[in-house]
Amino acid sequence: MSRALRLAAALLPWLVLAGWTSTHMLWFLQRPWYYRLVAWLACAACSAALTRTPAGDDSADVARVPVVLAALAALVGIQGVSLGLSPTGLLLSVGMSVAAVLLWNARLGGRIAGLKALAVVLATVVAVGATEVAIRFFKIAQTARETDSRDLARRFNNLTPPGTAFVNRPSVLDEFPPALVEINAAGMRGPEIESGQPDLLLLGDSFVEARQLPWQQTLGPRLQAALGPELPGARVVAHGMRGWSPLLEWNWYLKAGRRFQPRVVLLFFFWNDLWTAGTEARTFRAVLDQRGRPEHFDARVDPFWIWYKSFRLVRIVDEVVRLASASGVRRLFQNAAASDRNPPSLLNQEAAEARGRRLAPGPPFTPEELNALLKRPADRLTPDLRRVVSTGFWPGIRPLEVWSADQHNAARQTEHELASFAADVAADGGRLVIVYVPNPLQIGPGECSVGRFADRVGPGVVLPPDSGIQAWLREVSARRGIEFLDPSAEMRQAASEGGRPPLYLRADCHWSPAGHQFMADWLSRWYVRSGRR
Repeated sequence: MSRALRLAAALLPWLVLAGWTSTHMLWFLQRPWYYRLVAWLACAACSAALTRTPAGDDSADVARVPVVLAALAALVGIQGVSLGLSPTGLLLSVGMSVAAVLLWNARLGGRIAGLKALAVVLATVVAVGATEVAIRFFKIAQTARETDSRDLARRFNNLTPPGTAFVNRPSVLDEFPPALVEINAAGMRGPEIESGQPDLLLLGDSFVEARQLPWQQTLGPRLQAALGPELPGARVVAHGMRGWSPLLEWNWYLKAGRRFQPRVVLLFFFWNDLWTAGTEARTFRAVLDQRGRPEHFDARVDPFWIWYKSFRLVRIVDEVVRLASASGVRRLFQNAAASDRNPPSLLNQEAAEARGRRLAPGPPFTPEELNALLKRPADRLTPDLRRVVSTGFWPGIRPLEVWSADQHNAARQTEHELASFAADVAADGGRLVIVYVPNPLQIGPGECSVGRFADRVGPGVVLPPDSGIQAWLREVSARRGIEFLDPSAEMRQAASEGGRPPLYLRADCHWSPAGHQFMADWLSRWYVRSGRR
């Protein structure tokens, strides 16, 4: 094979990878790290095989192509293509690339080249060490923001690092396009928080975070806009985090949210916020202080993060990479958004429902089975139904009188958390209000039209308008003097209006844009009636 052909063959796999990455950047960057790593190593292996120099061939310069490509891969690794955008991912990505350069250099040049490579490594270590000493001596970047997961996990158990950006992509069963999610300096989704006292602080889980939708379509900004005509000076701050529940929301308020001094804290309560067994403190490995308030969490995190805390140079580099990556994701999303509003991979409604049926764990429950699930004590159910009532939303939607002892024990602990949360808000001059987030299957026959099959609830079925969780929340609120809001009745009325889009997404089963708008209008009317107190 001629020198030109071998050079072209060496470049081909890298050109293919570069072309694919450039045309599918948002998709490629969100693949699991091992997919990206395999693609990177496959290109390196192909290039190495195609540039192997036969004995007696004097075109050894062609075999140096992998060295140059590996050096370029190091730059690609800095962008996290190999193992992801984190200090650990960057360290391993660059390390692999440098190792590839050294190995190929030693292979091509023999012992002398290997010794030269070792000298380069030692010189680099000395240079990095000298730089670290200089940074500390001159007290440079002492205030570099630390966003490592170890610190966030200890303080909040689960929080997206401040200043990051990513794209939430739908599955084929969903109907929404990709959405850009940007996290501000406070670790909250949305723009930076303006100074001044907010009227309302919205706290919740994935319903408030709403990473399925663009920020402006979510509850926080929509409620701000809905209040404008009646209360022009009213301000709304919203913070939601998927997987959160009352203990984590209370913890965030104590450590970060109370500095806003909100007049009202709206705590959004979904069915999965009430444990069916055990306690949140035990589940999240919370360490409580003498008053029972969460002090920190013994969350398990990547041990490789330990090195990050020790080197200020690494923190500076990570801060630069973080800002560059957030800017890059934002720019890539904006460039791709025009052509990616309706991804061709998403199924139409009929096809999505058909696939939802195929993926379901079983056929929809019959009316007789549903009646038994919703009314009978667990010990009077058949073995298969007895297994069902301890999973998903079924334990909470059943009446209080058939709740298990474990449910009642967990509920007592959650009641204590809610009462303490309300007392802390009151001590800060505000008030806590609990807002029930209705189960979509309680609202209308067309809500959660695809996701319902995963719970074996057939099309057109509407679950009872009242549930054990709602009854329990009413009792807790009455006992503890906490205001309780339940929009279920008005939401059912809205869902029954002809020609109106669903209030919940079809497969994801969180609020749709129409659902966020409904909640914004409903809460706006409530707050205006309450006299902004």
